[in-house]
Amino acid sequence: DSFRKIIEEKTAIVDIGGGSIQLSLFDKDTLVSTQNLRLGVLRLQDYLNRFSVKSSQTEELINEMAMARLDTYKKLYLKDKEIRNLIVVDDYLTPWALRKRGKAERRTFLDREEFDRIYDVLRSRNPAEIASYMDISEERVPLLFICAVLIKYIGEMMGIEQIWLPGVTLCDGIAYEYAEKIKMLKGE
Repeated sequence: DSFRKIIEEKTAIVDIGGGSIQLSLFDKDTLVSTQNLRLGVLRLQDYLNRFSVKSSQTEELINEMAMARLDTYKKLYLKDKEIRNLIVVDDYLTPWALRKRGKAERRTFLDREEFDRIYDVLRSRNPAEIASYMDISEERVPLLFICAVLIKYIGEMMGIEQIWLPGVTLCDGIAYEYAEKIKMLKGE
């Protein structure tokens, strides 16, 4: 129900994976476009490692790589559209946000200011401090940061006001729809 309500407005879904991101645009409950871009978290981390990028340069370099691909996307699909909502499907920021908020609040909505505060923590502390603060392993911190940089850049590019971290993967959604169809066939 929340999904159907939120996509009544101009909404983007970004599925952030290891090798790519999938951007889908909805307007008035209709899928307008969907594109796959080779900007995955692990792909970007591999690139940063291969060229021995210093941590102080990470954010700028990710922005440059994202800008190169997303500016073309913006010209082709966004044009002058302002997207208000961003639904993020990922394995990096969402699990932490759900733990932080508690399992009772399964769906997590962040406004731009709240996301910016989280982002500032990620960019101003060292990996050990972030790992301790977020209760994650230190090895996940660079991946979390790359994910956050992508979300921030996409949010700024689209003019996002609200970010929704629903706590599901696309596979969860497919499994749910499949289970519903089985129930329907069984007459439940």
